[in-house]
Amino acid sequence: MEQWHRLPLGHGAAEYQTLREVRRLRLEYDEAIELASVFPVLLDRASISLWLYLPPGNDGLAERLEAVPCPVPDYEADPLVKLSEEYHPACLPLRVPVPVDSVRE
Repeated sequence: MEQWHRLPLGHGAAEYQTLREVRRLRLEYDEAIELASVFPVLLDRASISLWLYLPPGNDGLAERLEAVPCPVPDYEADPLVKLSEEYHPACLPLRVPVPVDSVRE
């Protein structure tokens, strides 16, 4: 089994700064845009802290970010709640605004 890693996002405004740094490093060093490039952001209800989870295949990036090894996140047994997902910054956005008067094909 390959290793998962997790990175604490901090509290308050620090969460956004940490995510900005992750995005910058991913754009610079992470060339793989695939399923392993989707990182879940989870709330640990027990500690009231936010974590960014890095799936297997991201060992190099995990080392650069100083993320710690962890077990596979288990949404059933653990007090974890998935809040969002971080996609590779080079991915096209999933949602694109459409002007009201335009025709969408």
